[in-house]
Amino acid sequence: MARGRPPGPRRLRPAQQSAMIMARWPGFQLLRRGRRYVWEGTLKPTALSSVYTIRISCADWDQPRVFVMDPLLQRRAEADIPHRYADGSLCLNIPGPWSREQYIADTLIPWASLWLHHYETWRITGEWLGGGEHPATPALPTWRAE
Repeated sequence: MARGRPPGPRRLRPAQQSAMIMARWPGFQLLRRGRRYVWEGTLKPTALSSVYTIRISCADWDQPRVFVMDPLLQRRAEADIPHRYADGSLCLNIPGPWSREQYIADTLIPWASLWLHHYETWRITGEWLGGGEHPATPALPTWRAE
């Protein structure tokens, strides 16, 4: 009986993720490798938006975490910034929909851009129009972007 991988989608290796990020998002760069891959680049959600520097950090290929590095996100006087985890990372999807078979370049980066668009609208109106549900307790480990 032959041994091998079980049938099903093939998990993308970090090098494959990195190559696709660089190809699709030329403004992104790989900052660190090893047990943790870290990419950083800029997003401008709309023509009228600010330019944001985001950092994507993925340790041991757990769920990647996305942080806004610059400019600092601002809360409204009456409310904290919605759809973020305790460590400040963006809540882009409920835990589970992203998997290692998907390219970060095709999922998390566009989702982060959409999140930033909804953040800008929330800053003006006070209403989060991005929908979704934010878990009461983060299902992901708490750590900081480095």
